[in-house]
Amino acid sequence: MCQCPMNFSYQELEESVRSAFQAVANTDLKAIFDMLSDFHVAVSNDIAVVRCMLDQSYVLGGKLTTIVAPTTCVLRRDTGT
Repeated sequence: MCQCPMNFSYQELEESVRSAFQAVANTDLKAIFDMLSDFHVAVSNDIAVVRCMLDQSYVLGGKLTTIVAPTTCVLRRDTGT
């Protein structure tokens, strides 16, 4: 498994995420609906890869938009040490 190097600080990442959320909050985004389905999980040692389908719909600018997207999450067990 390859780990990508981070070329930015935690503060820069936090500011970027906050800015993105603020941009969404300043729109007329309404009626958000999310559903995850069709899960497939693979586990190896302390790593789990979860694949699923994301079905999302929302109203933006008075127009209904629907998205169906394959989604993957990689999880790592942390023992706290």
